[in-house]
Amino acid sequence: MTERDDAADLAAGNALHTLTPREQERFDRLRAEHQSVREEAAEFEETVAMLDLAAPPVQPSAALKNSLMAAIQNLPQLPVDAPVTTPVVQDDAIPTIPRVEQTTAPEADVAPETTSSPATPTPIAGAAERKAASRWRRGAVGMVVGAAAAVGLIFGGVGLANTFGGGSLTQTVALAEINAASDVQRAKVSMDDATATLVWSGELGKSALLVDGLGSLPADKVYELWYIGEQGPVSAGTFSAANGTTWRVLDGAMSAGDKVGVTVEPQGGSEQPTTDPIMVIDTA
Repeated sequence: MTERDDAADLAAGNALHTLTPREQERFDRLRAEHQSVREEAAEFEETVAMLDLAAPPVQPSAALKNSLMAAIQNLPQLPVDAPVTTPVVQDDAIPTIPRVEQTTAPEADVAPETTSSPATPTPIAGAAERKAASRWRRGAVGMVVGAAAAVGLIFGGVGLANTFGGGSLTQTVALAEINAASDVQRAKVSMDDATATLVWSGELGKSALLVDGLGSLPADKVYELWYIGEQGPVSAGTFSAANGTTWRVLDGAMSAGDKVGVTVEPQGGSEQPTTDPIMVIDTA
């Protein structure tokens, strides 16, 4: 991955508030050093802001409010001016470097010394590269918009920072492609406090499952997806539930009439279901 690609990925993550502290530190440094990164960040932030404004307002549930208040109460309270301590290095911890006596070599014809000029920072992109980067950014923004729109249309007004639970670039592109397909279809099921929506395209032979409110499992268990057709169930990947919205594009190819099921399996998944499905979605 080039520095430009890395900067674009970081800019997208910054706009969606999904960067780790280390990634955020790297992005802040790149943004301070390069005008092109600042422009890139502004484009992503503007896109995300437009999507947030376009989403219809949704009244938060009482459970969500209670969980937020509980999370706030559990946050550690730090002093305003926390003292910063600098580690002290003991003298005996510094190794002693033995002195090496310099020997005089026989004189020889020596080329005159040339004084090299200090290295100058290389710009992150030249004029031609900036044009290419601009085209790349438009494509990357389109991917973010497409995936966010797919989740936003289904769950209506969810925060964009929570929509990328499935979130590798490959998964994001696949979800955007499914949602943009001319024959895209959706089916929704409810169970207890959770809802699940299957989005699929017969032309593409792809589908994605988006779940909201699905409970987390013990560390030795995982949710497994299945395409269920005439030949029986075929594994389509595993996923773990996260707070809020979680989604995953199913592995493999979807055939006409396939149902999609979810079971609870041992960590790592199973070749065949070992439990009854907790949900089955019919696509016929």
